[in-house]
Amino acid sequence: LRTRDQTPALLRGLTTGPARRTAARAAEPAGAGAAGPSLRERLLELPAEERDAVLLDLVCGQVALVLGHARASAVDGERQFRELGFDSLTALELRNGLGPVTGLTLPATVVFDYPTPAALAGYLRAELVDAYAERALAERLDSLEPVLASLAQDTVLRGKAEARLRALLERLGTSGAAVSQPVDDASGARAASEEREIESATTDELFDLIDKEFGSL
Repeated sequence: LRTRDQTPALLRGLTTGPARRTAARAAEPAGAGAAGPSLRERLLELPAEERDAVLLDLVCGQVALVLGHARASAVDGERQFRELGFDSLTALELRNGLGPVTGLTLPATVVFDYPTPAALAGYLRAELVDAYAERALAERLDSLEPVLASLAQDTVLRGKAEARLRALLERLGTSGAAVSQPVDDASGARAASEEREIESATTDELFDLIDKEFGSL
């Protein structure tokens, strides 16, 4: 496994140390270590294309720890865990090692469900980043419901909210939400540009858009 100086800065403090766990410790449940949120926050700060590489490095480091290799670079991320020498005991050891590091409750069969380090890294990305971003966006949208419900008796503010919702849906390119009216070439180009921006926006940028549209209600 990498020494501290050889470990990427993003992963320092998240790896478990050089000593190989014993077989007895492999049977222990994954602890509720609080490193997961820190890892998630660090991943969210990275460009999307770098997240897989960071998580693959993390998985390979844990694999090297379990198998007793000196470095994570000794692990081929595309090889099957079985080919790397894993059995049911070492698979459980890997799962238990990744649990505290990621903050996730991983299924006992995770190594068999995602049979290569690269596949397992992809699963971790989906759980740490993709699912989190989807839930966070849903929660932000849910928080608008009581605000909108409170406008039932206020026709003026309700009208403003409806107008903003329609505008937001139109910008998101939602089917059937656009206002049916002629547009000139310039306005059409602006709309197309806005739609491209929405499609490529990060979760934080979508949150900023929602706050901009509804923050003054």
